[in-house]
Amino acid sequence: MYLSQQRGAALVLALLIVALVSAIAVGMGSDYQIQLRRASNHQLLNQAKHYLLGGEQLAMLALRTDLEQDADIDGYSDVWAQQAQPYPVKGGWLYGQVSDLQGRFNLNSLLVGLAADGQQAVPYTEAQQRFVNLIQAFPQLPITRAEAIEITEAVIDWLDNNQDPTGFGGKEDSYYARENLSYRTADAPMASPSELRTVGGMSEPLWQLLEPHVSVWPSNPQTININTLSAPVLAALNPAEQPLDQEIARLWVEELQAQPVTDLSVFVQDARWASPLTQQGLALKSEFFRYDGQVKLGDSMMEMHSVLHRSSKEITVIRRALGGL
Repeated sequence: MYLSQQRGAALVLALLIVALVSAIAVGMGSDYQIQLRRASNHQLLNQAKHYLLGGEQLAMLALRTDLEQDADIDGYSDVWAQQAQPYPVKGGWLYGQVSDLQGRFNLNSLLVGLAADGQQAVPYTEAQQRFVNLIQAFPQLPITRAEAIEITEAVIDWLDNNQDPTGFGGKEDSYYARENLSYRTADAPMASPSELRTVGGMSEPLWQLLEPHVSVWPSNPQTININTLSAPVLAALNPAEQPLDQEIARLWVEELQAQPVTDLSVFVQDARWASPLTQQGLALKSEFFRYDGQVKLGDSMMEMHSVLHRSSKEITVIRRALGGL
């Protein structure tokens, strides 16, 4: 009987050892799978980054080629502006598109026009009047001129380096404190267009409409390329207290896409304007561009966005980010 008890205890001990070894083996196998997955994801991430950087180099090559072919005008017919198609790569595809940042409204241009004492010069500058029009250029979101002016003044206060509210709608740090917001005015030029959504008075629906049409580059010169602007930005140029009719602007942009303007004086005196434009802040060519790249490998997808500066000598990347700019 004693011998039988010993055999039973030995059997139980053996079963415990087997269970323990099995648990350890399962744990080690699980850890190995996790490490293998991590290594695979890391390799996939690096591969995706290199594909996106390769697309960026192709974009820079297209911009350089365009400069060599025609240095005086940038328009929709240029090689860099053509609609791209997904390019097949091993395990997926790569897509990249170049757009002209000077076809957008430069938010930092609103800072121009301050008097020597730092106060807003009166009347508003050309750029500030155009931004008021741009805010009103979306029929799907009606905004009064008074509301548009208030938002514009709030943006000016976000940019300027003082704490004196601009006009009747200005919003300095005291406004953000009263609203119990965790941030204050930047008191500096915007580093990203997304800063606009944090400005007092800016609603999310309005930001979503404005986002494709605004930029913060270039810092200098602050010009809009009339050959690559969108219909809302074109409508905003109207020298009146309302934007140009959207249908007129849309058809006009289609004309520009088919045939770029070669003489700025002809554009500013076009009969479709309420009155002749000034050439201030307008141009026929661009220096700042945006590259938007997207790559899909297997079930994973990655995006990269770059701001490119093209001078007469070279093309440089002044900003690059995975995700949004």
